[in-house]
Amino acid sequence: MSDTVDAEIVDTKHPTRWKPGQSGNPAGRPPKGHALSEFLESGLDQVSEIEAELARRKGTKARTRLETIRDMLDVQILKGNMRAIELYFNRLEGKAIAKVEHSGEVKHKGRIDHEHVARIDSAMAQLRVLRERAAERAQIAEKSSA
Repeated sequence: MSDTVDAEIVDTKHPTRWKPGQSGNPAGRPPKGHALSEFLESGLDQVSEIEAELARRKGTKARTRLETIRDMLDVQILKGNMRAIELYFNRLEGKAIAKVEHSGEVKHKGRIDHEHVARIDSAMAQLRVLRERAAERAQIAEKSSA
């Protein structure tokens, strides 16, 4: 009797359901749902129902979600929110490069990167325009609430 028990154990120790080279999952892994970033990006160019209703009441053009987010960022920048300012410039100019110590000789001493200066001037001009727009919106909001 011990011979039959041992034989059963040996047979069931390594069962094979598939032939060599045959996949156990021929259809592959089921697809995942959409990534969160794809989901969020999908609605940025659309106008929300709330925004559409507010615009209808005010008699103005409805803004897309992306325009609304930009306007909210503008307000935070004007309030002096450093995180909002950092976010704005990181998206506009790219993150600042980490400081690297240099022990060698500096070449091109006193050379000015005019392209970089022009980008900064452009960014500052855009920031001034954003401040003006936010100030106008604040005035309109004060008049409409009064």
